[in-house]
Amino acid sequence: MKALYTVVLLMTASFLLSACASAPPATTDDGLVLVEESRFDSLYLKPGVDLSAYTHVHLEPCTVTFKDNWLRNQNRGQGAASRRVAPEDMVAIKERIGEACDRHFTEALQDHPHYSLIQEETAGEKILTLSPAIIDVDIRAPDTRATGIQRTYTTSFGEMSLRLEMTDALSGDILGRINDRQRDLDDVQLRWTNRATNMADVNRFLRAWRDYLLEGLDIAYKRSPIQ
Repeated sequence: MKALYTVVLLMTASFLLSACASAPPATTDDGLVLVEESRFDSLYLKPGVDLSAYTHVHLEPCTVTFKDNWLRNQNRGQGAASRRVAPEDMVAIKERIGEACDRHFTEALQDHPHYSLIQEETAGEKILTLSPAIIDVDIRAPDTRATGIQRTYTTSFGEMSLRLEMTDALSGDILGRINDRQRDLDDVQLRWTNRATNMADVNRFLRAWRDYLLEGLDIAYKRSPIQ
């Protein structure tokens, strides 16, 4: 019984420590404040910022980066060169994800009720610049340029995260920041994985972020200024 009691205590402590570690801080190092009502993992705004004063929004091209050591981990144990991921494969995947990200966010902002989407920043206008980045991309079975008929089966697509900053176009001041991770849960069911299925999952994540972004902007707009 004593041993069981000790195990329960250790498990409880581990759970509490994990919960504390995963909770986003109330403020960031650069002075942004956490907004509680958000579907993102975290949404931060600059204290006192009035987002309703911004009538235009400019969307920067989306950047994409892989998880650290992703290429090395993917190629570990792949004896045949035809099954290895090449640097040019990474470039192609990044381009596909970046183009999809740009498309989803552009479509979301084109008809936004509070902000007019503009292609170029114009002097004298109150412009909110959005800079999205898809980071820590971890695709379990990436599509490669290998020749021949090959089939790969996985139980999960993988995961990736969004980091989006909102800045004042004129001053460059950071007004807000969004962080969110999307992960395809491992359902222990093998599925054929290829470029089409991978992009279907990427688009599913991006659609969620697109909807969350609109909701986050609405929350930020209605709650401005944040004190």
